[in-house]
Amino acid sequence: MTRDSESRLGRLIDEVSAFADEIVVGVDVASTDRTFAIAADLADRVYRFDHPPGQLAAARMLIFRYASGDWILSLDDDESITDSFDELLPSMMADPVVTNYWFLRQWIVDRETSAYMRADPFFPDWQLRMFRNDPSLVWKPARAHSGYTVQGLSRPEPRVAIHHFERVLLSDDERADKIALYRDAGSSGVCERQYGAVDAEMPLGIAAPRRSVAPRPRGHMRAVIDPEINDPPIRRCAPWGGHILRLDMPTRLRPGQVFVYEAVARNTGLQSWSSNTWSMRGPLLYLSYHVLTADGAPLVWDNPRHGVSHLVRPGECTTIIAEAKAPSAPGAYLFEWDFVCESETWFAQNGSLPHRVAVEVV
Repeated sequence: MTRDSESRLGRLIDEVSAFADEIVVGVDVASTDRTFAIAADLADRVYRFDHPPGQLAAARMLIFRYASGDWILSLDDDESITDSFDELLPSMMADPVVTNYWFLRQWIVDRETSAYMRADPFFPDWQLRMFRNDPSLVWKPARAHSGYTVQGLSRPEPRVAIHHFERVLLSDDERADKIALYRDAGSSGVCERQYGAVDAEMPLGIAAPRRSVAPRPRGHMRAVIDPEINDPPIRRCAPWGGHILRLDMPTRLRPGQVFVYEAVARNTGLQSWSSNTWSMRGPLLYLSYHVLTADGAPLVWDNPRHGVSHLVRPGECTTIIAEAKAPSAPGAYLFEWDFVCESETWFAQNGSLPHRVAVEVV
């Protein structure tokens, strides 16, 4: 995805043509130079997009409308990737379990020497950049600078580096404008340390620049161009959905009694469910319950959470067996069971129906 990059885009497309089966470029309609013409001349698929007002993240999910490969590598127009990626790519794609790879990003400060900043907050700077072409595993939160979240097993690959040329391409004034743009889009100051002033005594490392090689001939005559302008909708959260088919638990309990429940649930959304322990940046997904009065008024909203043990794709079912606890005071209660994506949403807030069980504590 790019904007006003006529001086950089051709170089990047030439580089990735050495290994990419398909090059997809999204061009911001706000571009005022020849970016779109260059993309149409060199890439395989080209589309245009318009950012919703005050939003920079929604367009990131458009790639799933256009990419046809098994894996997606995401690069920005001010970046390059080391030759080691080309050599390791076949084995990375052949791994049957990993769903996403992380690479080191090196902030270049001198293109002639390939010097990069080798200290906090610039190094180590791990970036999630390669993931399976499966939108049920991938989500881009609406806030700026949040990065993709990908479910499934993550793997860092320290032998691959992404060279980031932002420090040699932008002036201080341009960088200040960039920070202001991100703040307006709701970045909440994330990553701003990396765009601030640099300590003149910061340790430097020397990166291995990508060798200049002739690009591989492309297999197309002209790019496939989408004539429409994408206006991606803003979604507050991922398209989660769930339905509890059966929940077995005692309905007569002692005060404070710990009991075992068994829940069978179907994934009715568009996002897969997975254990957050597998991923370096996956959603924190759990089944939990609210304790309500007999007439439905909330008493205790947050209670222990329990995650799924395996990947549950849309339409599939899973069973969760775990412990819960009865209220400490006798009385009639409702246990309202629901899934939650931590710091994002309860599924009921996203359209799913929670599951209620009437309980008597005696």
